[in-house]
Amino acid sequence: MEATSRSIGVAYLLRGGDPDWVNDCQRFVNSYLNSQAGITHQIYVILKGFVCADDELCARNIISPLHASTITVADDSFDIGAYQDWALQISEDLICFLNTGSEILGDCWLHKLYMHLSDEGVGIVGATGSFERFGGRRLGFPKFPNPHIRTNACMLDRKLYLDATHGKSFENKMKTYLFESGHQSLTRIVKKLGLRAVIVGRNGRGYNEKYWAISGTFRQGDQSNLLIGDRNTRSFTESSWTDKSNLANSAWGAFRSNCALYRWC
Repeated sequence: MEATSRSIGVAYLLRGGDPDWVNDCQRFVNSYLNSQAGITHQIYVILKGFVCADDELCARNIISPLHASTITVADDSFDIGAYQDWALQISEDLICFLNTGSEILGDCWLHKLYMHLSDEGVGIVGATGSFERFGGRRLGFPKFPNPHIRTNACMLDRKLYLDATHGKSFENKMKTYLFESGHQSLTRIVKKLGLRAVIVGRNGRGYNEKYWAISGTFRQGDQSNLLIGDRNTRSFTESSWTDKSNLANSAWGAFRSNCALYRWC
């Protein structure tokens, strides 16, 4: 496993309040153990929302093969707040977020993310992104196209993340949506620093923003180039053709076409 000049912390957020957390956790553990990360890192499990001692014991038994450090956080904020609490408690230089439903789909997954984050001018990388505008005409969100890295399976500098979340609270879901894809989203904060946001595929390639819609990742075809999946990507796979078409259109619109990309460039 390759060593790095910058330390990496990987957080798997396990929320006991989610209805199918046991299956999600088992899926993640199996995918982590069966996929080479390709680079030295520290794995953490953030335990959140476990109100029953028996459930937490069950969770600790499932994750025991990971030999992970565990951190328990309150269930009074959503994923973004839990990652913020975790990032304040660790010392690694770079951080990677994985949520309860995450599933690693390719070998050297962390190395692929790291290599592109290490490229000059890159500030954030992720397995998925979207151009979607949340909630149609809802206030607080840029008009379509609204490029943003989805906050599951993304990687960035820990201090940058803490600066971006400083003074913010995430006690309701709308605030997390705004942080992911609003006018002051994490991606937009990164871009205001003069840095790029890159999607990384299972094939190891990094895709700059103008190529996201044809990267073969989120809501595209059979999503065969997904590096790390989640509940949303699995839901897309299981959807009817009509629903897939609607979901793909909401994420990418006409940018799924090469011609549309060239007009945008």
